Amino acid sequence: MKMGKQGPQISHLMFADDLLLCAQVNLDQMHNVMDIILQEFCHMSGQSVSEEKTRIYFSKNVNHHMRRQLSTMSAFSKVNSLGTYLGIPLTGKAPKRRDI
Repeated sequence: MKMGKQGPQISHLMFADDLLLCAQVNLDQMHNVMDIILQEFCHMSGQSVSEEKTRIYFSKNVNHHMRRQLSTMSAFSKVNSLGTYLGIPLTGKAPKRRDI
């Protein structure tokens, strides 16, 4: 799955209890994610967001000032990578059989 025209590709699904949210990069969208989506989701599901486990991954097209603003607004940590799943990076091309 490609995350926008010039965004990263997501090559693997995450664990069943993980959630991947995507939005435009602006303060209004972060407000919507934090107040509407996450609060409503938590209220309706009875679950809560783990701030220490939750991360924000920004496209390389997002400037540093906006990254700082959105990270501060959410209180979530920024990361430079989405990490790996079973040892394979979550962004980029899917591995070839010979790579496994």
